[in-house]
Amino acid sequence: AFIFHTWFFIYLKDGRGLDLKSSALLGSLPFIAMTVCCLLGGALSDWLVKKKGQYFGRSLFGAFTLFLAAAFLIVGSQAKDPIVAVLVLAGGVGALYLGQATYWAVAADFGGPYTGVISGLVNMGGQIAGAVTATATPWFASKYGWETAFYVAAGISFVCAFFWFFVNPDRRLVRNEEMVAAE
Repeated sequence: AFIFHTWFFIYLKDGRGLDLKSSALLGSLPFIAMTVCCLLGGALSDWLVKKKGQYFGRSLFGAFTLFLAAAFLIVGSQAKDPIVAVLVLAGGVGALYLGQATYWAVAADFGGPYTGVISGLVNMGGQIAGAVTATATPWFASKYGWETAFYVAAGISFVCAFFWFFVNPDRRLVRNEEMVAAE
């Protein structure tokens, strides 16, 4: 997501040759996708939890959104037409944000009374990744091209998706006293 926060407007200018006026609307599309998909993803995740259970609605859904984001990033970075590229890349960050709610839901469920600390750790990890992205993206773009910068982002999304298969959303940091008494 931080590629879009920090470098997307530069990508539109340098990577796609768009001027400021023509890129204004196109540059906002990823942020519109983030907003819509973040809300939609939370609703979808909750619906899937009710229909299929915690693991399906949180872990598998989180993995699916990251795989989908990776696919969009690869396809979008290869698109020849700038408008198609922006639309597909916006779909990629939208797919990423479909899973955003699962990160916080799992953190809240796992953390229980320590949800603030766990959420802080999740956010800190995201901010560190964002700082690395803000530094690494222009390096990849200048040395290997913008396509490669998006390939790296897709690769990271792809790798992170696999970790979701090992997330047990039913696990808790602190066990509820009632659960312990029942055992």
